[in-house]
Amino acid sequence: MKRNPCIEYIRLIACLIVVACHVNFQLVSTADTAGLKTFYFCVFSDGVAIFWMITGCFLFQNSRLLPLIKRALTKVLLPTLLLFMLCLAISGWHLPVKYFDHTWYVFVYLTVIILFPLLKPFAGFLDRGKGRDLAFLCISLLLFLLNDLMENRLLFFGFTPLTGFLPAAAEILWGHILYRRVRTGRILAPVLLFFTLNLARTFAQLRLYSIGSDHNLRVWYSVFGILCGACILCCGLLTSGRFSGEGQPGKNAEHNQRLSGVLCAAASYTFGIYLLHPLLAGAATALNLWDILQERLSARLPYPIGSLLFLLIGTGGIFFASLLACILLRSVKKRVLLIMERLPHRGQP
Repeated sequence: MKRNPCIEYIRLIACLIVVACHVNFQLVSTADTAGLKTFYFCVFSDGVAIFWMITGCFLFQNSRLLPLIKRALTKVLLPTLLLFMLCLAISGWHLPVKYFDHTWYVFVYLTVIILFPLLKPFAGFLDRGKGRDLAFLCISLLLFLLNDLMENRLLFFGFTPLTGFLPAAAEILWGHILYRRVRTGRILAPVLLFFTLNLARTFAQLRLYSIGSDHNLRVWYSVFGILCGACILCCGLLTSGRFSGEGQPGKNAEHNQRLSGVLCAAASYTFGIYLLHPLLAGAATALNLWDILQERLSARLPYPIGSLLFLLIGTGGIFFASLLACILLRSVKKRVLLIMERLPHRGQP
């Protein structure tokens, strides 16, 4: 399936958010106030929601289950298992769980694919009736809100295949509906709404802390998560004309087409980045790179500028290091396959 540039750059943003979510606990200075820390964590907490919505943009264009299962096994599960085996071998057959707890997403994704025959008819049902999709958006949003108000004791969302399927399916359907409906508008509106929602989430989370509640609004299955994920997806959908070059002078159109090619190529590595980034973040911690970076920035820049720059440099560094590792691994894979193709087959001279 041909990649859509306006979705692929959102895929890259989602990947950056996931990386920031997993490394920012190491990066944010202990001098940060509780409010600023919470705001950091809120802004960088909805990458998974965006990924589910991106899945919804294209999932229901498929009509058969077996090709989906084959792709999920070869492109998602197999790389995950190979990484498990490699790390087991390197670590003396002792798997460091803290570097792999993010792989819950893989198994929820496999559950979604297995239950695709149930999701596709429901998506078709929403598409056929006038206003059904908008009714679904309102009802599902209300359920997410009620679940948060009841501190997740209504729907019991979570990170396992069973507890993660329902919110994942809802966000996939949101992506499907938004992809069909959002075509025109000002990109500034979803950007402002995204930061406004995260400010509100920060105050709500601080309030929960103050009353001793352990409920977490900084998760992809909260009402803020689904709304913020939708805002980011809409940012991509509203830039579709820019990437397609429609109505633009020749040079601008050519430049944007080249940019689209670069973005699509980089986005093809996002799952590999997702798998590898905790390992590289752990290596940076073991080498004391965070301490060195934090010490130098805090000595030269005032708070909170140094702290914010610390977060951005650390996240960007892990992201690009993971990207380079993925490019290297794919290059090695291609060379190995090429060598295997050149080897004589059995029975041939």
